[in-house]
Amino acid sequence: MDAHYPYLPQDSYDLWGDDQLQNLHREAMGGPLTTQYLGERPFWELRASENLYDGCIRQADAYVAELLERLDAANELEETLVVITSDHGEGFGEYSVVNKAVRLIDHSWGIGDEVSHVPLVVKYPEQSKAKTVTEPASLTRFPLVVRNLIDGERESFVPEGGHVITSSYRIEEPGDGLPLPEAEREPYFGPWHAVCRKLDDAVIVDAIRRDDQVRYETSVPDRQVMRDRGDREFVELTVDDLDTVDVTGIEEDIGAEVEQRLHELGYRA
Repeated sequence: MDAHYPYLPQDSYDLWGDDQLQNLHREAMGGPLTTQYLGERPFWELRASENLYDGCIRQADAYVAELLERLDAANELEETLVVITSDHGEGFGEYSVVNKAVRLIDHSWGIGDEVSHVPLVVKYPEQSKAKTVTEPASLTRFPLVVRNLIDGERESFVPEGGHVITSSYRIEEPGDGLPLPEAEREPYFGPWHAVCRKLDDAVIVDAIRRDDQVRYETSVPDRQVMRDRGDREFVELTVDDLDTVDVTGIEEDIGAEVEQRLHELGYRA
């Protein structure tokens, strides 16, 4: 959780923030960032907090380095499957590639590169040569990679079908949790779906949200190149082909402390 909101790196890793920025950010921690920055707090402040986020990333990098050094010192590194990744990225006020009326705040909505293009560094046991994979990869293949490695096979994070999915169902109507006038809420409503695949020499994303649809190229570093309208039918068929799996177990009420923590992280309205 080092690089997750709230962005509070230890002092030794906070190279790009200062006391003023830390104080502003702590003031915003009274609730979800979405409520704060769609409300009265200015977006320049959210953009500035990316400096604290960078410190958090540097902190996470340092601890990963320490972990690898200790595995190596214990002569375990060569026998260990190492996977360094993240479940999502963060938005700091960027405009959504799907709908320009929407600004991205943490990971509450949106399916662009800010949220879906995350690190994925893999070292298999006894692997000595590096290889860069340019095809879209899916984190949902992690269990398969582990199971196959136990059986002595090296599986890839690239799915057999060649495409990967990013999806978000926030925010649901009527969106009363959004501090916006009712007439301005619709662009934030989900579901948001995107399918990423490699076509020819480019990595293409087809993204849809209600009546919005767009296709953009994500192969170009640091920028998304718009191409044309997205392939809505392909996205819808891909999403409809997914199986519904119940991973919740038994339903039970959660305590006030857990509910408040989820609220602060933006997972619960």
